[in-house]
Amino acid sequence: MISEEKRMRFFKAAAWVAFGVSTCVAAQTAEQSTEQLKEQLKQQASQQGNNPLDLPADVKEKMRQAMEGKGEYNIPTGNDGLSHLSDEEREFYQSRMEDVQKNMNKLREKGLLKPFEKETVDSKTKKYEDVAQQIGDHSVSQLEKALQEHVGVSEQDASTFAGSSAPESRQNEPVEYAMFLSFSMTKESIRKAILTAKENGAEVYFNGLHPSHRRIDQTMNLMREIGKGIEDPPIVRFNPTAFEKFAVNKAPTILYREDERHLIASGITSLSWLKSEFDHHEQSENYGELGPTTEVVEKNLIEELKERMANVDWKEERKKTLDSFWERQTYTRLPRAEKTESWVIDPTIEAVKDVRTPRGELVVKAGTVMNPLVNQSVGLTLVVFNAGDIKQLEWVSNKLKTLDVSGTLMLMTSEINEEKGWKHIEALYEHFAMPVYKLPETMVNRFQISALPAVVSTDLEKAVLKVKQFSIDEEKS
Repeated sequence: MISEEKRMRFFKAAAWVAFGVSTCVAAQTAEQSTEQLKEQLKQQASQQGNNPLDLPADVKEKMRQAMEGKGEYNIPTGNDGLSHLSDEEREFYQSRMEDVQKNMNKLREKGLLKPFEKETVDSKTKKYEDVAQQIGDHSVSQLEKALQEHVGVSEQDASTFAGSSAPESRQNEPVEYAMFLSFSMTKESIRKAILTAKENGAEVYFNGLHPSHRRIDQTMNLMREIGKGIEDPPIVRFNPTAFEKFAVNKAPTILYREDERHLIASGITSLSWLKSEFDHHEQSENYGELGPTTEVVEKNLIEELKERMANVDWKEERKKTLDSFWERQTYTRLPRAEKTESWVIDPTIEAVKDVRTPRGELVVKAGTVMNPLVNQSVGLTLVVFNAGDIKQLEWVSNKLKTLDVSGTLMLMTSEINEEKGWKHIEALYEHFAMPVYKLPETMVNRFQISALPAVVSTDLEKAVLKVKQFSIDEEKS
């Protein structure tokens, strides 16, 4: 008669044998189904938009415990799981487990287990992290642009708010130390709170604009006024996301966070006390109001921006921008050439100082002499004229029929009819069947152009630029 205890041990061992047998079968058919598995993983990845190998956190923890010989799914090590069986039973089950290990090794040798190895999973995860970072960087730049164009913010203030030029914030780091303030507090109490934040190395957050302000620069100027004279001030920024995340509606409120665990308290500014309390709590805790508070009166800045953006007539804004584009342009106005003359430009330049990448890597050493035309295989021909002068337009049209073009041909105009604007550009494109570009002032200075029309071409054999101004009257005669 088999005892209940031995029967349970037997069932447990039999379960591992079943696992071994199924693994053996899987090993025999793995090669045939590899391509199907890859295709399924690709489909799953495209549907989920993330790593198809992700497991729930609780399952990962149980697997980790199992590998350590602990927990609900304890995997026996050595002969622990077979110690109470007879010699014959032990030998049978031991041989089955050895077969399992052999087949696992075969799978590993053939690379079938590689997708599940830590290095593979980490590399796939890194790819998504990189993409997330790119999206984040792109979002910041778009936010800067929106703030400048539609909310009345200067370029410097926009970049500061967006975080691209401001000191590095800790809100995305494992440890966050911050104080939430509101303009419902007196200027004196805000200044004292900022000084306390400075002493403790904490950041200062505001939810949005002062209630009486319409523009961000107004509120930022008020912040500067309050903090005037404070040397090495703490980071003071708008952070409506943090107000929403921690449900802050009273000021002052202080926060200390490590990873997902945090402590928060309102009505006091004793940041050092809050930090000292952290080790006494295993879970996050909100102490509530421990002193006098005021309401957070500012509107969530992100919501306010959304409302303003929603009220913008984008079609009308686009029309205004396009209509006024040519009025805002500046031109290098040049007279019509009275005589035909030519000269040569040597484009050789010398670096007056070291040129380095943002990482400090040396690109060009000071004193290096270089000619950009050396070793070039494709030349360039520029035809420069005033598109507002009908005689020059006629001259260019005729000149292009006989011009000896060296490499790429580009047409450039010194002026555009401001009233016709885009229609003038379209007419030029239709006439020449190619784009016509605006002549930059730097090119006029570099090529020493003093009158129009002119032709600039490269002489790659001599590594020089040839410039020739044409008198239309002389050409006719």
